[in-house]
Amino acid sequence: MKKRLMTAQKMKRTGIILLVSMVCPTAAYGSTARDIAAASGGFIREEQGALVSQITNEKEFVPGFEHAVTDALRFCDGAEIAFYPYQYEGNGVVYRIPVDKVELLLNRHRFVQDWLEAFVPAIVPGGTDREGAIRRIFDYIVANYSYDYGAPKDFYSIHDSQGAYRIITTGQGICSGYSKLFRGMVEYLPFNAQGIVDYEASEVFHIPVAIVNWIQGNEGHEWNAIRDPKDGLWYHYDLSETVMDHDGYERYCLSDVNIAGDGKHGHISEHIYEY
Repeated sequence: MKKRLMTAQKMKRTGIILLVSMVCPTAAYGSTARDIAAASGGFIREEQGALVSQITNEKEFVPGFEHAVTDALRFCDGAEIAFYPYQYEGNGVVYRIPVDKVELLLNRHRFVQDWLEAFVPAIVPGGTDREGAIRRIFDYIVANYSYDYGAPKDFYSIHDSQGAYRIITTGQGICSGYSKLFRGMVEYLPFNAQGIVDYEASEVFHIPVAIVNWIQGNEGHEWNAIRDPKDGLWYHYDLSETVMDHDGYERYCLSDVNIAGDGKHGHISEHIYEY
């Protein structure tokens, strides 16, 4: 099983289940520092292009910031920034993500968004139904990218690999990068009222894709889940495990029981859903 190193703050979330509201995303994702601040629910404020935490303790900021980035930018991760500058103020800590670090995330977001617009319509042509579209994206990623075995061994590389940007630009990635790329590609697809991919329709809907984390000690794993509109259940898609292909078994559209039953994704009650 492919695992990724976690920051000390991120490890504190072990055992928490977070089922976030399923508001359907649109292709017009956030693309400013203000969007990230808004996604934090007041936890972070925007200040002339920088992001500043409210006075808090260090155990709260990292997961809060990283969730806000992934919620607003969809295929990025706050952990793509290796260090979060902070200063002590009163009895708490104030974190300040400077403009250049915020711009790094925003530029990567825009790069991926441009890539989606340029390539996804050819990967999933108009007229494809829901299941066919998800299948095409899953198969495309598995066929075109490989696992980056070197990234987990290097502090900067593992941080740099948390979003979709590095996979697209290098052809290699780790679990968190794969989960962001799959999410970005699936959520980009515009479906018409008949549930068919339609790039010309004036009114469309998009499939919401959750990111699922399992954390155990100093290590963890990340993949995706999509809720089926017919039965309301979550089905799991693990791109990195499929790419690594230890046993020839693809992790595609697996139920909660099946994804937890392979011994590589923990127990269902330990899963952390982010949306």
